[in-house]
Amino acid sequence: MRAEQVRSTEQRGCIRGRIQAPGPCVVQIRWYDVDGRCLGRKRSYAGAWSLRVPAGRYFVQVTDERSESDPRRLTSSTAAVVVRSGYVSEVDQRLTRESRDTRATRRPAADRVGETPTGVLQGRVVDGADPTVPLSGARVRLLDADGHLVGRTRTETSGHFAFEALATMPGLQLVVRPAPASNDHLRPHLGGLSVRDDAWHDLGDLALPVDDRPRRAPRLHSAAADFGSSAALSLPAMRV
Repeated sequence: MRAEQVRSTEQRGCIRGRIQAPGPCVVQIRWYDVDGRCLGRKRSYAGAWSLRVPAGRYFVQVTDERSESDPRRLTSSTAAVVVRSGYVSEVDQRLTRESRDTRATRRPAADRVGETPTGVLQGRVVDGADPTVPLSGARVRLLDADGHLVGRTRTETSGHFAFEALATMPGLQLVVRPAPASNDHLRPHLGGLSVRDDAWHDLGDLALPVDDRPRRAPRLHSAAADFGSSAALSLPAMRV
């Protein structure tokens, strides 16, 4: 999922979705809060759709409207979405054919909310000297227990970042680096983080410590160092 800024003074954002399906179909789009409460629904055809909602965290579920007994019915899809004020959050969802055995054992969609979505890890990067100042453009990397890259992102203007579509993983590591143009902060490294594939994990504010270490003065460079000192060059020739 990616986000782009839109012009808005309200504390609202937009979800822009695209439903991919093997054929034409009418779907029900429902959005839930993190506690599984249904906040609204709308009908749409497979393809592009959009929705304006208050800033927050949502589960978006797309369900084929055809009957349970219809062999053409497609599987449901649910995605976790982070909505920021004044931003567009984009999400792609794919509906596929399901086997007869799967349809026979499938539970109602409302009972499966919270099971299908993958995990989300989010936080906000702020200035260690003044925690009220968010740091935008900071580079955030998520590594697994072996140090392999799981995902990377940059903080928004508000200092927020989020990693989505995460499976259950223990021992995660988070490495935060300031924006490339900034040398005023240190690079914190958090370890021992765990994510569950059906939960939302909020790390809160991560303060980047100020780099107050004494810095070495720049070394001066002169042309005399390349060609010898002027005193040595001006010595008269002496005959021994």
